[in-house]
Amino acid sequence: MALTKEQRRLRKRFIAELNATADVDKDMIKESILNYNIDEIDYQDKICLDLGVNIGAFSKIALDRGAKRVYGLECDLRNYQIASSNFSSEIKVKVVHAAVSGSTEDTLQIYKSNSKSNHSSTSINKRTNMFNEYDRVKNYHITEVLNEVQPDLVKIDIEGAEYDIIEEVARYKPKVLFIEIHGGHEKAKNAVQRFENIYTNSKVDEIIYFNKIGGYDCLFYN
Repeated sequence: MALTKEQRRLRKRFIAELNATADVDKDMIKESILNYNIDEIDYQDKICLDLGVNIGAFSKIALDRGAKRVYGLECDLRNYQIASSNFSSEIKVKVVHAAVSGSTEDTLQIYKSNSKSNHSSTSINKRTNMFNEYDRVKNYHITEVLNEVQPDLVKIDIEGAEYDIIEEVARYKPKVLFIEIHGGHEKAKNAVQRFENIYTNSKVDEIIYFNKIGGYDCLFYN
């Protein structure tokens, strides 16, 4: 989807302010502007939880639109270091190098692909044979995170690991939920339906890879 003139200006500013050097970083900024910088959602004085921070585009949008606090978790070390540096002088934002899951283990193995843009797809799930073990990170159980942060808005983009936390998130039912649901299979459709059943308003866009549905960008709110 093409950006408007105003969105292109915002993208240019974010690229500079978030130290986006790789093309995949710039693509993530574009996607974030399209998905999260939208007028129907009120960020003012809200507590936001950013699961899958990447280099911080959602956190930056939330902050710019008046969020009270933003808490973020990012399991990829490269992305965490950039995001942490980006918000090092911002007292309203806290970014932690960790994974989030439904597991009670203290640490989790994380995986990334062999591609040059591997930091864009780091996950606790080994989704294909192209994903290799490369590190262990601190793990937080999703209920621990939700209970501690008590967010009004939750954004989830954790590369397939969302299935591990969907039920806990549904029970918590944040006022606003942004979630990328990976895969075009029946499991993904059921996850979308799960949230459509508990929220009054929804916006669900198909993510198309090689002419096939690869997932869904979703917004749910009341």
